[in-house]
Amino acid sequence: MGRRVGVAVATATLLLLTGCSNDSADSIPTERFSFGDTTGSGPAPASSELRTGGATSQVPLAGLTPEQLAAAQAAVAAYQRYWATRDSIAANPGADWTAPVGMVATAGAGDDLLSLASEMAAAGQHGTGSTTVAPTVSSLNDGIVSLTVCVDSRVADVVDGTGASVRPPDLPGSLRRYMSTAMVAVFDGGQWLVAVDDDDQSKGC
Repeated sequence: MGRRVGVAVATATLLLLTGCSNDSADSIPTERFSFGDTTGSGPAPASSELRTGGATSQVPLAGLTPEQLAAAQAAVAAYQRYWATRDSIAANPGADWTAPVGMVATAGAGDDLLSLASEMAAAGQHGTGSTTVAPTVSSLNDGIVSLTVCVDSRVADVVDGTGASVRPPDLPGSLRRYMSTAMVAVFDGGQWLVAVDDDDQSKGC
């Protein structure tokens, strides 16, 4: 029986923390990715239009310049692409992911993804399902955007050659809905890459 590969939806909710403001959260439009597809169209052009509860508002986020807003959007889109690639790697770990990984991550973060692929392929394992990420922008500083992320992998799984799940129980230390901190940086040519993605599966969200 053929293996069905699902669709990964990376829902990026951009919560911009400015001073002591309690402004309501505004969201960046959701992007949809398919496992195995590393030729997506990329992020939409930066816009001051914000989506809130399905509606579009022309009101800019308080305290941010247009350049800062564009940087935040670009960083969140880059993180979405990173997770789309990460899920694709899990779905087909035996493929050569060197080039796709280089499009979403720096050398250090990319090595982690390639190691994940090697380990899963050697163990005869692969991923199924999808992952949802909800990043919060915590700081913007000279081309580096820091994110706090809720990662929801409850509908994802890792299975062996027989199709049996090999994931540990959904308990602290291996939670399936957990927090992560990330840093996304811009490089020559305006390319945004994930430099750090530090999961904490002991901390739920």
